[in-house]
Amino acid sequence: MMLERQSHMNDMIKLLGTDGTEEFARRVAKYIGVPLTPRQERIFSDGEPYIKSVSGHDGNVRERDVYVISSLFSDEIQSVNDKFVK
Repeated sequence: MMLERQSHMNDMIKLLGTDGTEEFARRVAKYIGVPLTPRQERIFSDGEPYIKSVSGHDGNVRERDVYVISSLFSDEIQSVNDKFVK
């Protein structure tokens, strides 16, 4: 019964980590027992970010609780504002 409940919870929660936070996102996923959802991430030519879960069963986020892990720590590439908007 407990294993079924854990499996159902894993199906209901989708956890994504943005570029630069993959290692932290993996640690969070492992800690809470939920697999990290595969995703695509890119920046459009106009600077707008694009993040999408991958196709297939693992990437389906419809009717799921979705959590995105993203650091707001600024670096040489992105400011805090850039990361917050992302």
